[in-house]
Amino acid sequence: MPAVQVPQVLDLFDRHTHLLGVLAILLYRFVGLADMDIITYTDVMDNYLKAIHLPPHKRLDAVDVIEENIKKISKIHIFLRFMPALPRCTAIDLRIAAQLRTAQAGLAIERYRLAAGKLPDTLAELIPTYLDAVPKDPFDGKELRYKKLETGFVVYSIGEDGSDDGGKEKPQKRARPPALWDVTFVVLRKESQGQR
Repeated sequence: MPAVQVPQVLDLFDRHTHLLGVLAILLYRFVGLADMDIITYTDVMDNYLKAIHLPPHKRLDAVDVIEENIKKISKIHIFLRFMPALPRCTAIDLRIAAQLRTAQAGLAIERYRLAAGKLPDTLAELIPTYLDAVPKDPFDGKELRYKKLETGFVVYSIGEDGSDDGGKEKPQKRARPPALWDVTFVVLRKESQGQR
């Protein structure tokens, strides 16, 4: 085929592809699939909104149930293919909440240490002078964990995996297989004087 005729063939192909796309959309609307899609998408988003209003430690489970239900829905629903990554967003939201809460508790521990000359034995010792209440772990609804270390301390949340890894920090590099870790706030000092 001469080179001059190739653009004409491609142009013809583009017109047919466009026409087929328009016909598919018209058929999609005509048989009611567009309306069904909108209803399904709206129901799914409504369920996500309900999940967001749950206590933080119950959100991930609720979002996981929604995701499992989406997998059971027919693949013909086009809108579901454009669903935002809400489970990931929920996990990130909870991780940020855990980071803020561990930092809040960690700063209260440091204020206590500066005033008392030692670390507290429990987070409850910080109430009411340094904290109104012991912050809750957004991943399980229990109080944040606290552990004295040889040269400091760690305050931590169990994190997304739901297991208490003893305040293990997230590795700097991705581990193979993925390592288990907690959301931590760690304070280490070169000298351990005044920390008993």
